[in-house]
This record gives sequence, C-alpha cells and structure tokens, in this order.
Amino acid sequence: MASPRLRSRISNFLNPLLSLLFCTGSSTGIHTITLTLTLTLLLLSPLVASTTLPDFLNWHSPLPGDLRGPCPGLNALANHALIPHNGRNLSIPLLVDTLGSVFNLSPELARIVSFGGIALGPGNGTFSLLDLNKHNAIEHDGSLSRADYNLGGDNFSLNPAIFASYMRWFEGSGNMSLNAAAVARLSRVQTERFRDGAFVYGPSQQFNSYLESAILWLTMVDPADGGTKVEFVRTLFEEERLPYKEGWRPPKAQINGASLASTILQLALATPAQNVPWDLTDLYAAGLGRGESDEGRNGDSRAQRYFLSWHLPGADLFL
Repeated sequence: MASPRLRSRISNFLNPLLSLLFCTGSSTGIHTITLTLTLTLLLLSPLVASTTLPDFLNWHSPLPGDLRGPCPGLNALANHALIPHNGRNLSIPLLVDTLGSVFNLSPELARIVSFGGIALGPGNGTFSLLDLNKHNAIEHDGSLSRADYNLGGDNFSLNPAIFASYMRWFEGSGNMSLNAAAVARLSRVQTERFRDGAFVYGPSQQFNSYLESAILWLTMVDPADGGTKVEFVRTLFEEERLPYKEGWRPPKAQINGASLASTILQLALATPAQNVPWDLTDLYAAGLGRGESDEGRNGDSRAQRYFLSWHLPGADLFL
C-alpha cells in the first residue's frame, strides 16, 4: 500500500482540481475524479514495471478463434503477441508488466485498468478481450470508433464510418491539439445521443469517454516533438498495430494517476460549454454526408475554429 507521504502528495495534487470542480458546480466531474483518487489510493502498490523493450515489429492479424474486443490498444497488444495472441487468460501481473513496458503506465494505474477487465471475467483472476464487450461496463455508447450496441449489436469491431467522423476533426493537422480532441470526443457523444434512442451517458460512461481520450492523448506521442500524432492514432485504430514503423516509441514520461487526472481535467476545460451545433458535427455516422465548405488546413483545423466560437468559460465543464 502507499506510504502516508505518497498519499499526501497525490492528495495535494488532486485537491485543487476537486476545488475547481466544486466552484463550477460540476457534480459529475467531482464524482468521477473522486472515484479515480479513491481507487488510486487503495490500489497503489510497490510493483515495478519491466524495463525490457518489447519487439514491436512482431505483428500478426488475429487467427480463427482468436478473441478481440472494443479496445484498439489491447487488441494491438494481442496482435503483437505482447499479451496472448488468442486474447485469453489476461491477468493483472501480465498487464502491469506489459502496459508498463509498452505505454509506460505506472504500476498502480496499470493495476486499476486491469481490475476493470478482471471484474468482467469468469471469476478466476483472468479475463479475455471478448469479456470487454459487455455493454455499459468498460464499453460505452458514443465510442470514438465503435457503434453503439443498440445500433446493430456490434459494439466491438472498428466502424470505419464512425472512426472517419472522429478523425475528420483533425484534418490538416499533423498533431492532435487538446482542443480538437475535446471537440471530437463531444461530437461523438452528441451524434449518438441524437441517433440512438436507448443512448446511455451516465457518470460511468462519461468517465470512460474522457478516460479513453486522455489515454490516447498521452500514449500516441511523437518522440520527435512530444505531440500526439494523428498518423499514430489512425494506425492504432485502423490496423490495431503499434505505429513503431511510423516513428512511435513508448512514452518517455510515465503515465500515472496524477497525469491522467490532469489530462482529463484539461479535456473537460477544453470541451465547448455549449453543445456543438448539429450542422457543425455533420452527423457523419451511418453514411450521412458532411459539409465541404469548412475544410481548414492550418493549425487545429475545423475543431479549433469551433472551439473558439463555442467555448464559454464558467459553464458546466463535463458534457
């Protein structure tokens, strides 16, 4: 368990964030970050992640009978055989080691991520990637790349149209800006709220939505400039492959509970306080058309202009 000194350091970092959320009246934000803080303090461990560099060039697509789920990152780890290629028998020690060596997740954060999968498994201390398909557990409506469960039942396979609708917010940019990532995430939530009559977006789904964007932002980093590279994100999602050949390397800075909570808060602060209008989100999903008159090619592209137009400080942060 964590030492009193370490507990104090984490509390000192996160307490100002909680105070900020109280001031803005965002009760859901308080709930989610408080939950993160509680889990972090309970599960902190002296485990040390492996420092051995994996073989990122070893990649094979799934074989018949191999299991995959809704998380492109874990699917990529399986395709690289950094976890079992068949997608079965994933344990906490295995994931702590792998998530540490590949994505530089701290042991305590890797344990928290792993416990989410274990809770969906058969109760023997392991889980499979298929177990993650359970609706409204880790998987959620308004995914960046998957269809809602209620819109066809396939909530685990890459949906090219949906992912394209997400990626178009970054057209014209080599790196993702935090503003663009925030608007792109919100557009996915809004689109499915409109299309899915059974759409669910409670505190758990909201937290997972922010969590996946934050982890993506922190892990798909270009070592050359420290930015989150659009090409890396595209490769991870479309090929379920770590973009090692494109220049990606494991992040130099360790990703821990504090850095993750900070990134989630930054995404929340960058989220437009008003809903992005439907004519701006274009309702890309399900083959719906998009406007061609707003194809910015500089800076943050379309999302930057919409952010500047719609962000109103002081309104509810967590949409």
